[in-house]
Amino acid sequence: MKAVIYARVSSACSDRQDTERQVVDLKKYARSNNIEVVNTFEDYQSGAKPNAERWVLKECIAFCKIQKNKVDCILMSEVSRLGRDIWEMIGLIKNIHDHHINVYFQRENLYMFDSEGKDNPLFAMMFAVFSRFAETERLFIKERLQSGYKLFREKGGQVGRKNGTVKTIETLEKEYAKTLKELRNGTSIRRTAKLTDVSIATVTRLKKKFGL
Repeated sequence: MKAVIYARVSSACSDRQDTERQVVDLKKYARSNNIEVVNTFEDYQSGAKPNAERWVLKECIAFCKIQKNKVDCILMSEVSRLGRDIWEMIGLIKNIHDHHINVYFQRENLYMFDSEGKDNPLFAMMFAVFSRFAETERLFIKERLQSGYKLFREKGGQVGRKNGTVKTIETLEKEYAKTLKELRNGTSIRRTAKLTDVSIATVTRLKKKFGL
């Protein structure tokens, strides 16, 4: 069996160890189950983003759909890595299912298709439940952050950049010259991030800001 790994953490997370842990654990699982990992996709973006804006996930699914790549399965550490919006997640999983690409969530030990390629009768129900948990957890996190920001402001704190620190287009051009050059040459976001040692979230913002 051939598989790809999709690992994700929120763009708000600065600790790259999170995706590394996911990748290490999934590669260990793959080795113990005689699964060949042919590609790894690491995403640094909120799971609440619309599917259309999730470039790395789109790249991952597109790679799996290419027949010559012969990908059988997408490995993820848990359901919440796919996303945190239940309706977006259902749309994603249906798209993957329709192309008969299997999905495995390690934490939940959940496969979409069984070893014979047949639908797992429990998958739809379990996926819906875990998706709802993921979405609810996101809402709780959002509420806690908003509460923390409110308390911080009430105590005189300032949220966001300090006055005068907004970077101009000219500054960005100089600071990210190599990154912008790769994007203008048509290099993918993920590849650009690797080549220029810049986070995928930053490359995505630059691509959007400069209309590339």
